Amino acid sequence: MRLPSPKWLKKPMGQAESPAWFAALAWLVVLAASLLALPAQAQQPLAVPPLAQLTDTAGALNPADRERIAAQLTDIEQRRGSQIAVLVIPSTQGEPIEDFAQRVGSSWKIGRAGVGDGLLLIVAVQDRRARIDVARTLEGAIPDVVAGRIIREVMAPAFKAGDYAGGIVKALARIDQLLDKEAAAGALPAPTTSVSMPNPADGRGEEGFFVFLLVGAAVGALLRRIFGGIGPLLAAGGTAFYAHAIGHSWLWAGALWFFVLIASFVFSSRVGSRSVSRGSGGSVYIPGGWSSGSGGGGWSSGGGDSGGWSSGGGGDFGGGGASGDW
Repeated sequence: MRLPSPKWLKKPMGQAESPAWFAALAWLVVLAASLLALPAQAQQPLAVPPLAQLTDTAGALNPADRERIAAQLTDIEQRRGSQIAVLVIPSTQGEPIEDFAQRVGSSWKIGRAGVGDGLLLIVAVQDRRARIDVARTLEGAIPDVVAGRIIREVMAPAFKAGDYAGGIVKALARIDQLLDKEAAAGALPAPTTSVSMPNPADGRGEEGFFVFLLVGAAVGALLRRIFGGIGPLLAAGGTAFYAHAIGHSWLWAGALWFFVLIASFVFSSRVGSRSVSRGSGGSVYIPGGWSSGSGGGGWSSGGGDSGGWSSGGGGDFGGGGASGDW
């Protein structure tokens, strides 16, 4: 006995109706392919941002907040010697915040060389996750349980209220107290004294010329950011006049005026608008957005620099610290 053929098989080619099960199968194939692609996208790690004392790509901090936190970080480093960096980011893009902190710490190596007293404070706003990651030398001063308590009791309440700056400032104040106790117990060496810049008046001949040039160009770059194009002219004129006043010839001073003027424009043009430098040596890095890189999500740095703040070369981040949410 022959079974009756489906109606759509009896119709001429091109007029057959697609059965419902065929459309459903096609939809399931598309859905399965999309779901399989999600893990591959999530596995691409977020690129480590450029080194900076304070990074805010989430836009959680206003300019006054950034100035306040950067000043606090600089003050701690000057008094304690320990280097602390704060990262406020939108998300780790699926990567555990512990792994992201480990990669940042291994890349930046903040903390004094030979001491290894660096600390990372990371806030992922969209993930509602925070991490205090400490280098090995600070694991005694800030053990995991204490780091977790700072996140739960200090940072989380402020973050829940939308006060990211307040939570960070209070957390840094608590960390400062712990570093103070560690230093008082002799577990942390005192900060090294800063090396003063050479006096240009001491220089004569070729060495003195380059000292004048560097100092004058630095002042010119700063004055250009304040007064515009007239800034380098003021710096070049002042440098040349001072050089002549201490005994150099007008020919020597004139050559110095020319090179200081050129160097001032070069130096000031190389300062990225995304890195806000502080006179105390700290820096604030505020990229304009995200850009895709060959290794996954990247940071749009625009060639920005660390604004004068550099890593001490220490900081062996071996997993110490704690994470929490809010």
